[in-house]
Amino acid sequence: MLLTSNSFLFLFLPFSLLINLFSVSKTTKTFYLGVLSAYFYYIDNGYLLIILLFLATLLKFQIDKNIFNTPLFIALLLTPLIIFKYSFIFFNFISFDTPAYIVQNFPIGLSFFTFQSIAYYFDKRRVENSESGFEIFTFLTFFPQLLAGPIVDISTFRNGLNAKVVNIESLQTGLYRISLGLIKKFLIADTLSQIT
Repeated sequence: MLLTSNSFLFLFLPFSLLINLFSVSKTTKTFYLGVLSAYFYYIDNGYLLIILLFLATLLKFQIDKNIFNTPLFIALLLTPLIIFKYSFIFFNFISFDTPAYIVQNFPIGLSFFTFQSIAYYFDKRRVENSESGFEIFTFLTFFPQLLAGPIVDISTFRNGLNAKVVNIESLQTGLYRISLGLIKKFLIADTLSQIT
């Protein structure tokens, strides 16, 4: 889903903001934001959603059971990134073309999500309390985080979910920033893209 599309600007984003504004509990907010984020990534690339489910499940399993040693677990978390990013080397080595589904469906943000997962794992090694599997999934997939970056720790994300800072001033600031970003995109970026 393009961030400048009408469906994002006039349907998805306002709906997300309303859910954030009117959710009565952290659990409800986490659930709806997780579902919306899953939809956001599914629209763009269904493979990414499967990979994110894999990463969240793997993290929950490792944190609860502690089956794998750290280097092996980090290698498991890196596996999807390695497959999508470096499989062409393997296929070129054995003289085959890289399958089209790998080339055409490289998930946007896969590196970000992979390193976000690794950061989450190391955060949880220091802290005793554990989130549910769905909370981990929501943390990994929270769509504004991919747009704004950077990689954050789980406590910063949790504090953001608990915060109630919606007022007229923050809405005006948000609308101003979105408008300024759209103006820059349409007037500057689109114009320069035609030149190059």
